Amino acid sequence: MVVVVYLVIHVVINVDIFRKKATVSLPAIGAYRVFVTTLAVHFLTDILWGVFDANKWTIALYADTVAYFILMGSTILAWTRYIVKYLKEKSWIGKTILYVGNAFFLAEIVLLIVNIFVPILFEVDMQTGAYQPYKARNIML
Repeated sequence: MVVVVYLVIHVVINVDIFRKKATVSLPAIGAYRVFVTTLAVHFLTDILWGVFDANKWTIALYADTVAYFILMGSTILAWTRYIVKYLKEKSWIGKTILYVGNAFFLAEIVLLIVNIFVPILFEVDMQTGAYQPYKARNIML
């Protein structure tokens, strides 16, 4: 339930950013809008995860967990792009930040694909609906 509060606060704070034509002028506002949007969707997947887990909807739980990890990677990717645009950083530092963001996102995708065959991030028991996290999940978080 705490995540619902986070989402509400996030939307209230960034309501102007979500508008197509924001009334505030911020550097790199487009990149920031992408970042706050991915973060809001990330909160939504967390809320849905609780609903799916409580009802033991195993397929939905598995799909939502995959979406959660993809959104985690997308949020990091959007954040690194925003930081580089905001700072107007075109040197090796900016390139390194972008490389790290892209590498994290790619690592999430690769680990999710591997997780289908060999559970290293998480597992959902389709009979009981039990969610089992693994060490790689904690490292990625």
